[in-house]
Amino acid sequence: MSSPKNFEYSFFSKAFHRIVLTSNDLQKSLFSLERFLFLKIRNIKKNTQSLFITGLARSGSTILLNSLYNTGNFASLKYSDMPFIVCPNIWSKISSINIKKNLKKKTRAHDDGIEFDLQSPEAFEEIFWRSQLDLKLDEKDIYEQKDIENEIIKNFENFLQLVTIKEKKNIYLSKNNNNILRLDTLKNKLSNKKIIILFRNPLHHSYSLLKQHNNFCNIQKINPFVLEYMNLLSHNEFGINHKPLFFSEFKSNYENNNINYWLDYWIFIYSKLSKYINNKNDFIFLSFESMKLNPVKILKKIVNNFDIKFELNNIQIFNKDEPRIDLEIDNEKLKIAKNLYKFLINSEIKP
Repeated sequence: MSSPKNFEYSFFSKAFHRIVLTSNDLQKSLFSLERFLFLKIRNIKKNTQSLFITGLARSGSTILLNSLYNTGNFASLKYSDMPFIVCPNIWSKISSINIKKNLKKKTRAHDDGIEFDLQSPEAFEEIFWRSQLDLKLDEKDIYEQKDIENEIIKNFENFLQLVTIKEKKNIYLSKNNNNILRLDTLKNKLSNKKIIILFRNPLHHSYSLLKQHNNFCNIQKINPFVLEYMNLLSHNEFGINHKPLFFSEFKSNYENNNINYWLDYWIFIYSKLSKYINNKNDFIFLSFESMKLNPVKILKKIVNNFDIKFELNNIQIFNKDEPRIDLEIDNEKLKIAKNLYKFLINSEIKP
């Protein structure tokens, strides 16, 4: 996500994104064409290796994504794949000249110091899921857990391979917070995968979510297309159109401009995620705090799950001091959150 100043899309560009990203039928047709052109039946590889990063936003997922991608061993969706996420090979043939001309680094609107360009990896996978599940942008059902048909799982396996073909790599790398909704599907129906669940000190995590919520509400008021763009990507972690995951289940007595709302949300989500804590074969739990303290050791531990050679370059760990939080906190909620955090810490990956 770029800053509002970097978000001045032309009228044509806005219309183009709307047309491509709002039509599930168009997305499915493009995916079918991509698969026909680049996945010959005899060349379809079973069980493409994959590494999924998930957890609540503001847990360090972009830093981890960038650091792993920079080892040179992973294939990931990138800014250059927009808006044709479901047909990355077709679009790369068409857009390659333009991409080479537009590699200037920009700073994210999150005000967290993370820079990106068209070759940076990003969380666009949800566009595939939304089109395959035929979900509408304005439906709250997007944020509910669903049973996923085997045919869609096969399509997803094909999609992973198509991304690896485009990137000329063997391992698919994903960052998608919304995958929290489909962890059982990934666990039970995909093989050769690891799933990293990121978490963070609950008070600092809740404050960061609140801060970004207020930040993006202001940005979206100044530039309405930022709101529309985030909706098109199903990025509703915060901002004017924030929608919590497990929409019908989550309840809070606080409004989302109150830190205690986000503390409620943290407890709710990580209570659900804690059920995977004993599944060491598929899941890796990792705290933002451990990643800051031991970035190289942690990354080596993660990458050692795959039979690859690697170098750790451009590790972007922003080890800033956590801000002082001068807000009214519900101490009972905070106590519950801290106990859950301790439980997660005791089971996380060790450097």
